[in-house]
Amino acid sequence: MGIPTKRGAQMEHSGHDTQLIAPERLSTVVGAIYDAAIDPQLWPEALRHLCVDLRCVLSAIYLFDAENSCLRHVKLSDPALEWTVRNKEYADTFVDFLRVMPTATQPIDEPLLSTQLPSHGSLFDSRYFREISLPQGHHDSMHVVLARSGRRCGLFSATRHKSVGFFTGDDFAIMRLFAPHLRRAVTISDLMELRALETEALSATLDRLAMGVVVVADKNRILHANEAARHMLANGGRIVSRRGRLAARDSAAEVELTQAIALAGVDEAALGGAGIGVALGSPDDQPALAHVLPLARGELRTRLMPRATAAVFINSPESRPQPDLRTLAQAYGLTPAEARVAERVLVGAANLGEVAASLDVSLATVKTHLSQVFAKTGVSRQADLVALMHRITPSSR
Repeated sequence: MGIPTKRGAQMEHSGHDTQLIAPERLSTVVGAIYDAAIDPQLWPEALRHLCVDLRCVLSAIYLFDAENSCLRHVKLSDPALEWTVRNKEYADTFVDFLRVMPTATQPIDEPLLSTQLPSHGSLFDSRYFREISLPQGHHDSMHVVLARSGRRCGLFSATRHKSVGFFTGDDFAIMRLFAPHLRRAVTISDLMELRALETEALSATLDRLAMGVVVVADKNRILHANEAARHMLANGGRIVSRRGRLAARDSAAEVELTQAIALAGVDEAALGGAGIGVALGSPDDQPALAHVLPLARGELRTRLMPRATAAVFINSPESRPQPDLRTLAQAYGLTPAEARVAERVLVGAANLGEVAASLDVSLATVKTHLSQVFAKTGVSRQADLVALMHRITPSSR
C-alpha cells in the first residue's frame, strides 16, 4: 500500500502509450507477470520489473477478504517488508485503506492516486505511516483495482520514494499497458489458490483444480484437459472438441477465445484485456468464464508443455458463488427494482416468467426493468449480463 500525498491533481492520458516503453521491454515484463501466475514465488521478481518501469521503490499486489475485513494474500517487490503488512499492529491501516478504496466504481485497469481517495488524509495518522512509510521516504502512490466483489478485492499498488517525485500522466499510461496483464495473472493465480504448476506433476496438479483447464497448441488443438474440463467436453454444454480442437458452443465466445489464443501464440504483450472473462454460454444461460493464459513464451511456461500456445482456465458457475449485486447496482446506477430483476437473472432463473413469479410482478414489468438494466450496462442479453458481472469481479469464488 502506498502513502497519501498532499497532491490531488488528476492524471491526464499522454496519448503515447506505445512509445513510453520499448516493445522488447514490454514483452519482458509481461512475460514475468505470466510466469508468476504459474509459479507464485516469482511474484516478487515480476513486481520488481514493474518498479523499474514505474520508477517506484515498492510495488505490491493485495488480495483482500472484504467480507471478513482482512488481508488474504500479499505479494511485495521486497519480500523483506512482508512482515510489516502482516503485522497485527498495522492491520487496521490496511483494513481502513480497503474501506476508502472505491472498489465498486473505479474502472478496472484504470489507475488512481491515493489523493483521489475519500478521507485519504486520515492515513497520515496511521501507525504504519509514522513507523514504516515515513522513515523509508515513501511519497506518492498509485493503485489499480484488479478484482472486486462483495467478498474479494484485488489491488495493485506502486509507491515512489520522495527523491523521485510524483507520478505523471506518462506513468499512468504505462500502468494502463500492464494493468490487464496483471489482472489476468492475478485472476488465474488466485483461482489456483497461488499453487505452482510443476512440469513433473502437471496432470496431477491440474486435476486437483475445481475449474476446468484446457492446454492448447496453435489453432486451438487440445494437448491436455484436466478432469473438470474433460467433464465439460463430454457434457458439451459450454465447450466441445471438434476434431481435437477446442471450441465454444456460443459463436461469439468462440471467436473471442480463438482470437485470444492466436494472439497468445504470436504476441502475448498485445493481448491486453482480450481473453479475460470470456463468457462461454450454455443452454441454461449460465455462462462459465474462460481466462486465456499465454504459454508460448518464457522459459518457465514453455517447460510446462513445449508445444503449448495457451492454457484456458474455465471458472464455471458450479465452482463459484454468485457475486454481490451491490457491486453491479452501484457501478451502473441500478434502481432497487432493476437490481432485483438483475439478481434473479444472475442466480440463474430459467426464464423471465419465473423471474416475474418470484418477484410477484407482471412479465411486462420484468421486461421493462431488464431492458433498463441492459441499457445502463451496455449489454443486450442475459448471458452477457452474467458475464459482465463476473468480468468486474474476476476473482469471486
